[in-house]
Amino acid sequence: QAVRVSVSSLIGPGRGEIPADRIVVNPMGFIHIESPGRGWSRLIKSDGGEVPDVLLPNRPMDVSASRQQPFYVTVRSLHTDPPGEYHGTVMVSADGEKPIELPLVVRIYDINLPIRSHLRTAFGLDSGYRKIKDTNAGMDLDSLLRYAKFMLKHRISPCVYGSSYNNTKVPPRKGEDGAWDFSGLDRYLSELVPLGLTTYYTGTMGGTYQEPGDTTYAEHLKQSGWWDLAYVYMYDEAPMKELHKLRGSYEHLVRTVSDVKNVQVGWSPTKVLEGLVNMWCPLISHADLAAIRAVQEHGDEVWWYTWDGPWSPYPNICHIDDPGVPTRIMGWMTYFYRIQGFLYWSVDVWDTHPNREAGGRLTAEEYDLANYANWKPNTYGKTSYGYPRNGDGYLLYPGKGNMPVASLRLAMVRDGFEDYDLLKEVEALATGDSATAKQARELLELSFPIERPIIISRTKWTQVNNDLLRRREELLKIAEALRQPNDQVLQALRDQQTKRASVLYPPPEKKQ
Repeated sequence: QAVRVSVSSLIGPGRGEIPADRIVVNPMGFIHIESPGRGWSRLIKSDGGEVPDVLLPNRPMDVSASRQQPFYVTVRSLHTDPPGEYHGTVMVSADGEKPIELPLVVRIYDINLPIRSHLRTAFGLDSGYRKIKDTNAGMDLDSLLRYAKFMLKHRISPCVYGSSYNNTKVPPRKGEDGAWDFSGLDRYLSELVPLGLTTYYTGTMGGTYQEPGDTTYAEHLKQSGWWDLAYVYMYDEAPMKELHKLRGSYEHLVRTVSDVKNVQVGWSPTKVLEGLVNMWCPLISHADLAAIRAVQEHGDEVWWYTWDGPWSPYPNICHIDDPGVPTRIMGWMTYFYRIQGFLYWSVDVWDTHPNREAGGRLTAEEYDLANYANWKPNTYGKTSYGYPRNGDGYLLYPGKGNMPVASLRLAMVRDGFEDYDLLKEVEALATGDSATAKQARELLELSFPIERPIIISRTKWTQVNNDLLRRREELLKIAEALRQPNDQVLQALRDQQTKRASVLYPPPEKKQ
């Protein structure tokens, strides 16, 4: 009864300390899946089962006999933390039981990841968070910012859209007197840009683009230093029969603002939109790699995306009934193919049957009370080729008080995108002809070594999480060596870490 987990502060080199308020403990809630989605699952059988996915706010958990209850611990480091080992304890207690202390060792490496990621992202923030009972978030910029900041903590930038987009007060308004109101936009971007915002969705045909020649919206973004974040997203996965409409709309935009960024989702680069589209975003399984390389050489930007598809053997970030590797590998694969951005259609599609009464609003308290065991995983209420879309359209859960609750999948997305930034930072350091730089470049070749590659193709990649962790640790060590090439103490620390890694992440046994 009432199993509780807490973590002490961590004490490191010199006066280094990671205080307890930078350590988050989340008991994990299990989602019951009636049947797996399309493809195959390594977590449940054809008749369904339970899968851990909800990172609950820390609370006592009743654990029945013969059942495992995971607790997920996240340690947040800052660039001011001295590198080295930090030591503390994890306390596990329960009613009527003697508390147990477990040692916790955290290693901080001497390499900084940028606050604003090298990877541009746009993750849809739709209408779910506006439909929780007793909230009026459709008119509440505070709610929007709360969710946006939570997303940025997980290294994804929000793309606010949906039928209530204008009610968020973010899009600027032009009054009857001709004056523009940028107050909501300015607050939104002023608060989020310092936290690492990588993109800003301007809307489709709103603001600047309603009236030919009116560039007020664009000029405001430029003068404020935000124009590099802005993009226009008008046609989602448009069929070829709409090409004439696409060309007409994009020509109008380019005539109004010549340097506008137009993104075409669902298409690989094509000459029929050359000069009109400069941001391409194909589905990862349909990306034309040769066409991508060609337009990148001319300065175009290329992203890619997933939705419920593609399915195994391709990786995907949303499937609850997959383990963590297909989600985390996405950051590595995006780096491997030199893709510059990642798009996902929604993090909060909850306002659908069967998770609320028809015509009613979501009652987060009832799900929280049950640790989300009563949550229906196919919230979108649709199927893909007859299979449920378990997890598609949401990486967050609705929490009490209109507070976002993260999924394990979102944590894996964050870790994978942080890995992307680590790879980019090591690449920037690995210049010159030194042995260390050459070793770093070898580690960045993810298809090598041949006997243990990380990625060979979009359908052939490691299924072993320890392979990722081992390569990541090697990259962290080499990053320190590149930053401090003559530090003998650091070399001793690297040797020590190598010994520990061999214990924590032993290579898999050979099959006989």
